[in-house]
Amino acid sequence: MDWNDRKNPPIDYMNKDVTFKIVEQGPVRVALAVTKKGQNSEITQIISLAAGEAGKVIEVKNEIDWQSKEVSLKAAFPNDCCQ
Repeated sequence: MDWNDRKNPPIDYMNKDVTFKIVEQGPVRVALAVTKKGQNSEITQIISLAAGEAGKVIEVKNEIDWQSKEVSLKAAFPNDCCQ
């Protein structure tokens, strides 16, 4: 991909038909699956949190079914959290 193409603004966002589902809910760990669609593609992000020391990390697993032709995917994780 040409650098000038990378600087172009997005043509679309993966924010169609968004669904949320709890996929794990135990005494020390919880996981939420967020599925998003757009441009004939689908992304499922599984966001996991744990109790105790393991809870200091947010685990994000991405499952991507990319079917969009001549389109790149850019992932961004903006956050604003406090310690």
